[in-house]
Amino acid sequence: MRMEEARVALSRELKNLRTGRASSGMLDHIIVEFEDRKNKLNQLADVSVIDSKTLSIDPFYPEPEKIKAIEKAIVSSSLGLNPKVDGDRLIAAIQLFTKEDVEATRKELSKCCKDAKQILRRVRRTVFK
Repeated sequence: MRMEEARVALSRELKNLRTGRASSGMLDHIIVEFEDRKNKLNQLADVSVIDSKTLSIDPFYPEPEKIKAIEKAIVSSSLGLNPKVDGDRLIAAIQLFTKEDVEATRKELSKCCKDAKQILRRVRRTVFK
């Protein structure tokens, strides 16, 4: 049971990594503050991939204030995205990776894997004691 939870947690972390390729899951962790409430982006909008370098964020109820709140949340995230308003939706272009971006992603990936390994070691210790 705990091993499955560790696998799911690692999978969730890997979805959030910025890899230089558009993925609808890369915005799942973004929190949007709208009307004095904090919601996950996927509760307010549908995120889809237009092509390998472009994301489309379509709010369920496209209000100008909601679109501005979503744009602000995406810009303030650590992903380095700068979405543009296109009618009732936002378009976010994924930028090319630099050497620094590759190194930062490698470090983050290494940390995620190390954490998962530690969780699995703890589970094995408790099971085989």
